[in-house]
Amino acid sequence: MLLQGRPDRAEGPKITVGSPYSACTDTACPAGGGPGQKATFTFAPATGDSNVAYQYKLSSADAWSTPINGSTVSKDITPDSSGTYSLYVRAKDTVGRWGAQNVVDFLVAAGEGPVGRWHFDEASGTALDSATGDGSDDATLGGGAARDDRGRRGLITHDSEGQPLAEAVTDKGLSLNGTTGYAETSAPVLETRSAYTVSAWARLDEGGKNASVLAQPGGQGNTFVLWYLADVKQWFFGVLDQDGSTLRGKYSVYAAQTGVWTHLAGSYDPATEELIFYVDGRRQSQPLATGAGSWESTGGLQFGRYKFPSGNSTYHFPGSIDEVAVWQRVLTHREIADETRCWSRSSSPASSWWPTGTPRGEAERPWRTPRPATAGA
Repeated sequence: MLLQGRPDRAEGPKITVGSPYSACTDTACPAGGGPGQKATFTFAPATGDSNVAYQYKLSSADAWSTPINGSTVSKDITPDSSGTYSLYVRAKDTVGRWGAQNVVDFLVAAGEGPVGRWHFDEASGTALDSATGDGSDDATLGGGAARDDRGRRGLITHDSEGQPLAEAVTDKGLSLNGTTGYAETSAPVLETRSAYTVSAWARLDEGGKNASVLAQPGGQGNTFVLWYLADVKQWFFGVLDQDGSTLRGKYSVYAAQTGVWTHLAGSYDPATEELIFYVDGRRQSQPLATGAGSWESTGGLQFGRYKFPSGNSTYHFPGSIDEVAVWQRVLTHREIADETRCWSRSSSPASSWWPTGTPRGEAERPWRTPRPATAGA
């Protein structure tokens, strides 16, 4: 679609859509790429025009970009969610006037779904992995772990189609006693030598001791950890060095709160060695270049404890864990925010803490923390 401007100004520029995306036509709009996958778009003068700069904006943005100088320019653009995007571009002519805009549509395919998701809403028995449904990643409860009626979704009044239920249902969650309770899968859910994201809702009942939300062990320790650390009263997401000596990660910017549901998520890409930590959908300062590399995790995913290679465990979580999900890719910030939504058609709002203000700068804590130690570890 071309929007004509005044004849003496630049016409709408030519827009070339780069792989993995394709420009939509009147009769077709093929999906490509996915959230977080960038493409290079090229802007060039319309026939007969001479341009000196361009501005662009996506349909998801309100303002034009800063000018990109040049007669023909290229720009890397990274969509943060799936769906159809409209890319608007306008050009500046040789006398400094912005001309007509051109627009092209392209469709971003949905990202690959989670490789594991656990709701902990069963009446009894193992916690089912709803992402695969084949039973291979179902989680076994142990050490006094149970399901209680404090699930993250609260009182469920509608079904998944938005229709009222004949009788409201109270959501369940994984209840842990803080001393022995846990759940675990029988084998690794994540390949930790490839990019991954972990996500969980956690309700901490008391903050007097260290507590693990999620971890997955290997021969040298746990390849990643999602923890509460009592000495600083903060959440932490980190990955273990290849030599097994040091955990490198991010602390939450704000102190952890007890008695409320908090959403925790972290992603790590061994290819770039970049780690990102989110609390309630907000990124905790800037991504961290860990230098940690990667290594293989051989043990099952741990819910509510840290398990050593010896089989001993520590950091048992005192409280509730719910709506756990893991992906074999790095999720975008937008996708993480979607996971934190407290409202849905099927439930009342969850009780979730949201800190006042926007985090700025780095967390005021070192980004290294020692491994836990216990006899026989």
